[in-house]
Amino acid sequence: MEFFNKLFRSSSSKKEKPSSDQKTMDEKPSETISDLPEFVQLVEEEENVRCVTAIIVGCGSRGLCYTFYAVNFPKRMKLVGVADPRSCAREQLKKWHEIDENNFFEDWREVVEREKFADAVIITTPDQLHKVNY
Repeated sequence: MEFFNKLFRSSSSKKEKPSSDQKTMDEKPSETISDLPEFVQLVEEEENVRCVTAIIVGCGSRGLCYTFYAVNFPKRMKLVGVADPRSCAREQLKKWHEIDENNFFEDWREVVEREKFADAVIITTPDQLHKVNY
């Protein structure tokens, strides 16, 4: 929990506008784990790291956790697509990642119908939604 508190400081009241030093979930964190000295050294030592492109299916709490990895380690993972039925969830990730407008989907089936455009698909939907006859 301390990790999330450090990345995001929300305002005490929803009606209050956050001060300039506070972050809301609408903003990409300005300080990430990769900015901390102990992580900078680790990343600098690994020059031959391949960046994996990924699509997130499901933008709930699980999906957001995986996207934090891309925010914190941009040399290792780049989010290139999002599938979630909720427009607010898709818009949230649009603010954090530079994702092509054509790579936002309401349904995961739309992702499957497209030609391959990512190295990996990370399924973060609730477990009961993982199996579908397609």
